Amino acid sequence: MATEKTSAQQRKQEFSEKDIRFIKALNEKLRNEEKRFIALYDKLKLHLNTLCLQRDIDDFNYDTCLSLFSNDRECNARYGVECGDPIWEYNVWSLFTDEDDRGLLEDNWNEYNRYAPNSADPLVKLHFCYTMHCIVFHGHIPWQDILCIDDVWLEMKIDYQFFTDNNMKKRFYKLNKERIQRNSLL
Repeated sequence: MATEKTSAQQRKQEFSEKDIRFIKALNEKLRNEEKRFIALYDKLKLHLNTLCLQRDIDDFNYDTCLSLFSNDRECNARYGVECGDPIWEYNVWSLFTDEDDRGLLEDNWNEYNRYAPNSADPLVKLHFCYTMHCIVFHGHIPWQDILCIDDVWLEMKIDYQFFTDNNMKKRFYKLNKERIQRNSLL
């Protein structure tokens, strides 16, 4: 419901050719960073699994965050932040780090297609990456401010877990070993 309302509000924005070029360029930058993010996660996961098997750590997990930054004074004032602080953070953003979801990185996440696929709206024809989708459809940020974005940070934080309970250590060692074997069969 909130997405439909946001989508309807977002479509009221008039876009210049310069705006459309900016949106396309931002989307392409985000798509490239998603690829880097996933490639690094894949390398880290191999290393982390090895650490688990060697019993250097008992387990691990990761958290992700998406942050938007603007150098525009008026935009920063609307969010009550200073230049250099994020105007918006999305802490439940997750970039498909499960191998089963990798095909979704190529999907078009532009919800404008769903609501008005035959519209003359210039955004309908754009192929949004997942991160652009999160900014546009989950951020509740007006286009006025999306067009002021100067930088986007995709963050991944790894937690190394160590247990003092030997039963937990054994249990997680067994679970990790099974997970690694299962993943190696994919």
